[in-house]
Amino acid sequence: MKKIFICGYYGFDNLGDEAILRSLIEGIRRQAPEAELTVLSATRHQTEEEYGVKAISRNDYRALVHAMKTQDVIVFGGGSLLQDVTSSRSILYYLGLMFLAKMHGKPLMMVAQGIGPIRKSVFRKMTHWIFRTAKHISVRDHISLEELAKMGIDRNRIVLTTDPVWGFDAIPVIKNLGNNHVRIEQPLTKGGERSIVLSLRPWGNSEEMEKKWIELVNRLQGDLQVRVELLSFHQAQDAPLAKKIAGQTGCEWMAHTPSVETVLERIGAADLLIGVRLHSLIFSAIMATPMIGLSYDPKVDAFMESMKGGPVYAVESFSVDEVVELARQRMDDQAFHLKLKKQSEKLCAQAKADQKMIIQELLHE
Repeated sequence: MKKIFICGYYGFDNLGDEAILRSLIEGIRRQAPEAELTVLSATRHQTEEEYGVKAISRNDYRALVHAMKTQDVIVFGGGSLLQDVTSSRSILYYLGLMFLAKMHGKPLMMVAQGIGPIRKSVFRKMTHWIFRTAKHISVRDHISLEELAKMGIDRNRIVLTTDPVWGFDAIPVIKNLGNNHVRIEQPLTKGGERSIVLSLRPWGNSEEMEKKWIELVNRLQGDLQVRVELLSFHQAQDAPLAKKIAGQTGCEWMAHTPSVETVLERIGAADLLIGVRLHSLIFSAIMATPMIGLSYDPKVDAFMESMKGGPVYAVESFSVDEVVELARQRMDDQAFHLKLKKQSEKLCAQAKADQKMIIQELLHE
C-alpha cells in the first residue's frame, strides 16, 4: 500500500487551498483507493474528520520527522507555497520540509506549484537546489515556469498544467442549481433579482481600502440595482473586513466558513463575480460566471490572461467608476459568457487529464 504525505497550506479555513486538497485527495482515491493518505494541517482533527485521512499538525516536528522517514512519497500540492513577498517564515518552513524529505531520500512531487515572487537570493538558491532533483515538477502558469527557468531548472523537466482546483467535480453543484445556472440574457432592469458576488481581501492602506470597498458596494447596489454578497475565501484574513463592509453598506455576508460546494453554488447563481482572491476567479470560471479581476499578485494577472478576461485592475489603485461600468457591460455580454464557458470546459478537461497523469506518476514512484 502506497503511503503518500500531502503538504500544503491546509487547515487554515482558506477555501482555495481546501479545494486544492479536496481535488488531490479525490483524484488519488479514484486511481488508488487503497493508498494511505496523510496530510499536513493547521487543524489536524478537522482535516481528519472532513477528508477521512490521517493528519499531522504543522508544529508537531517529531511527527513530521517520522513522516519523512516512513512515507513513500512526499507531495507538495498546489498553492503559492514558495514566495517571500508576505514574509520569509512561510517559504523557510516549506523549503525546510522539502530539505527534510530530501535528506531522508524521499521522492518529491511538486504538483501544480505557483512559484514566486522569490526575491531573496538565498531562497532562490535553496529552491534551485531542491527542485533540480525533484521527481516531478509541474506549475500552474507561465510565470511560475519562467521563475524556475531563471533559477536554472531545466525547462524540459517542468510540466505546465492548471491549478488543481480545475479538477474539482462541479457537476453535482451545477445540476443542483438547475435553471439558475443559465445566465440571464435580458438587460439590467431596475428591481431585478440580479446579484454580484464580491471576494475581497485586506491590502495596502486598510482605512483607504475600506472606504473604496464601501464606495464600490454602494455604487453597485445603487447604480446597477443588484444584490451584492461578500464571500470570505480566507476567514482569518478576509472576514473582519467583510463584516465591516457589510455593516456599512447593508450588503449580504456569510459570517461562517462555507463549504466549497456552497461557494460554487453561490457564485454559479450570481450574474458576476468581482474577485481579488485567485481561487474566487477560478471558481467563477468553473461555474461559467463572468468575472472582473482585481489584482494584488502576478498570479491573478496570469489567470485572467489565460481566460482572456479583459482588463485587470490593480487592487490598490482601481477606479470605482471603471469597475462599475465594466460590471454593467459584463453582466449582459453574452459573447464573453460563451467564450468563458468554452475556455472553462477546456481547462477542466485538461486539469482532469493532467491530474490523472500526475497521480499515475506518483503511484508508480
